[in-house]
Amino acid sequence: MSLTPDDCEEPKFVQLKTCEGFIHDVETCLVEQMGTVRDMLLLECSDSTDVIPLAKIEWWIMKMVIHWCRLVQDNSAQKEARDRSSMFIELLEEAKGDDEVVFQLLLAANYLNVESLLDAGTQYLADAITTCGSAEEIRNRFNLQNDIPSDEYEP
Repeated sequence: MSLTPDDCEEPKFVQLKTCEGFIHDVETCLVEQMGTVRDMLLLECSDSTDVIPLAKIEWWIMKMVIHWCRLVQDNSAQKEARDRSSMFIELLEEAKGDDEVVFQLLLAANYLNVESLLDAGTQYLADAITTCGSAEEIRNRFNLQNDIPSDEYEP
């Protein structure tokens, strides 16, 4: 299967199966943003009629990734990074997401190679870390344990 701009004129779909067995029918023009799946299809490792298993992604995160890809496609007039950052915040607000959702989205974006989602998510995370005034605040915000031995630790 070759993925070309013509694929979006007449919607074609690829089936993606999450770790729970839930199958998402995703338009090929959205799959273009998912580098891992796109490459599988381009290398013809999978026929477009096959279900592509995504063992590391849960259904609700996949739903958010698909929603993100749709937002990016709808707003693809070369939006700047700050616009994508606000889109990411809106995505989180719609899903009532917390930091755990951010981490899950980053893992999924990395696994699927969705660069725009990975960029927006890491920027969101960097901004969250920047607002923390100390290492202790970062640990509290992200529920991290202090693994530095007390004799090496200088507050």
